[in-house]
Amino acid sequence: MPDNKRWIVTVSPDEPLPRVRRGLEDAGFAVREVMEAIGVVTGDADDEAATRIRDLKGVRDVSPDGTVDIGPPDAPSTW
Repeated sequence: MPDNKRWIVTVSPDEPLPRVRRGLEDAGFAVREVMEAIGVVTGDADDEAATRIRDLKGVRDVSPDGTVDIGPPDAPSTW
């Protein structure tokens, strides 16, 4: 069974977001959050589904989601 990963999908402002969302779900993308104001959808999918959704009309970018750690307050270095 393929492993699902978290992805960030950037949607074109030229395409209706509900239509793109349906296409994502039909391609095997499990939508977690839709941020309509900035044209971003987050969710989970395996690598094959992520490859499929890159070709959907209205999808501008598909990137893996990552963790950001800026360290504790007052740390001498953030990197």
